[in-house]
Amino acid sequence: MRTILLPGVLLTVAVLSAGCDKSPTQPSNAPSPLNANLVVTGITDLGTFPGGDASAATGINDRGQVVGQASITSGAFGFHAALWTVTPTGVTVQDLGTLGGGGSEARGINARGQVAGAAEIASDLFHAAVWTVTPTGVTVQDLGTLGGRASGASSINGRGQVVGDSKTAESEIHAALWAVTPTGVTVQDLGTLGGDFASAKAINDRGQIVGSSTTASGASHAALWILAPIVP
Repeated sequence: MRTILLPGVLLTVAVLSAGCDKSPTQPSNAPSPLNANLVVTGITDLGTFPGGDASAATGINDRGQVVGQASITSGAFGFHAALWTVTPTGVTVQDLGTLGGGGSEARGINARGQVAGAAEIASDLFHAAVWTVTPTGVTVQDLGTLGGRASGASSINGRGQVVGDSKTAESEIHAALWAVTPTGVTVQDLGTLGGDFASAKAINDRGQIVGSSTTASGASHAALWILAPIVP
């Protein structure tokens, strides 16, 4: 485990080893395991956008809202971020749009209806993005980069913290944390395990982040980033 001091945050990065000799202790208040004999009651085809012929879902929240991407025309390579809403009467799909370019994809959604992913701003150039879905419409926000040309978001927690990865000014790829507030967006480099690559894949409401990183020797390891406020 190593500790990295970043502005405003004490960041601890832990290497996760697959060779643990102890099983994790189950908390006394942990929920009971799911019944292994659960029966699948059905499978729902979520469909595509009108005129499209392909789609894929990548995230779902506790409200049953599903996000992913769908083709906008048959046989085309153009895909837009999509939001599916499943109700007892059927399925609706909503095009979340882009940042002005031709494509986008959604990868995660929280219970507040905030969607994280990536959207094209120019030809083959994507930035991390957050879509906010409300009953009155959808807004999309460019989260920017760590100084490089491209970035992408993979997950968003209930506090609106977003993680993913971004190119840096030195053309490395680092794990990134974005904080979206009413006053704007801040981005933070989460660093690596000594190598030139790291990518954050998920964040929980406690600010624990998981992903992968290369080490100084070039090996790729699972990694856990833990955020905590710095006490002045």
